[in-house]
Amino acid sequence: MDEHSVTVRMADNTIIEIRHDGSVKRRSTEDETHVEADGSIFKFTEFAEAHMTGDGVEMTWRTEDRIATITADGVVDRARKR
Repeated sequence: MDEHSVTVRMADNTIIEIRHDGSVKRRSTEDETHVEADGSIFKFTEFAEAHMTGDGVEMTWRTEDRIATITADGVVDRARKR
């Protein structure tokens, strides 16, 4: 604990941090999830990254070889350029 956050280690070594602005971070051996103060969510794993805006209008998903985005304007799903 410090003046800006409270951190807890769970029995399975998952770490949960609650910050002064209301954001929450959860870290485990398999993944990491951030819920930001504005409600947006970020999820990171060994294989993919995902993001959703706080209002739920946009979502993006990335892997090593693909990217997909859903917005109010439509959907894009394509191979990533290397």
